[in-house]
Parts: sequence; C-alpha cells; structure tokens
Amino acid sequence: MGTLIRVARDAEHDQLVAGLREEGFIKDNVKVDPQLVLDYLSPFIEPARVENFRFSRQWMRTQFERINNPRDPAFTIATKLNLPTSYLLIHRTRLGGLGLLSQLEAEAPFRAILEENLPGFAV
Repeated sequence: MGTLIRVARDAEHDQLVAGLREEGFIKDNVKVDPQLVLDYLSPFIEPARVENFRFSRQWMRTQFERINNPRDPAFTIATKLNLPTSYLLIHRTRLGGLGLLSQLEAEAPFRAILEENLPGFAV
C-alpha cells in the first residue's frame, strides 16, 4: 500500500496502474485510463502531496460528491476497480480515519507520518 500511494503521489501513471494490477485492484482484462485512475484515487493521495494537510468536512464532502457524480469522468473508474479481500479491512479503516480527521478538522504533517510509519512509502 505504501508503494502504491507513493507512486500515485509522484503521478507515475503507468507504474500506478501496473502496481494496482499486480495487487488485484485492476483485473488483467480491464482497460483503464491511467490519468482517470489517478484522479479517482486523489483523496487518498492528496494529504501526502503537501507538507501539512488540513482535513475538513468541506474537503470530505467535495471528494464524496466528486466520486459519486456520474458526469465526472473519474466516476466510471469505480466500476472498473476491484477491492481485493486482503485489502478490505485496511480500506475501511483508512476511510474511517479520513472521515474522522475531516470531522475533527485536523491538520497534520501527513506525509511525514506516512514516511515514518507506512512501509514502502519512503524511498
């Protein structure tokens, strides 16, 4: 997970899609636009792109509306992604954590926290 987040943060589109395929998030027979994949995953990557990130209810609301908007090109990506069972618990935990941080309007050096605690994120 750390490597995938780092690759996405660095906008390495093709490497991200290859990594997602390898981990089972994108099935071999499914074609995706790498930029749309990156756009769709931006809520997971955005806090890691800056030194300090301020989570907010507005930020969370904007992300939720964006990924649930059928007119947004990234919307179609949701139907093409697969959540491997081995990632189900961590995905739910991460989403819950992002929601909680947004409710608290927390500001944190999220990138530094990931570098220190998430294997594969730091180079």
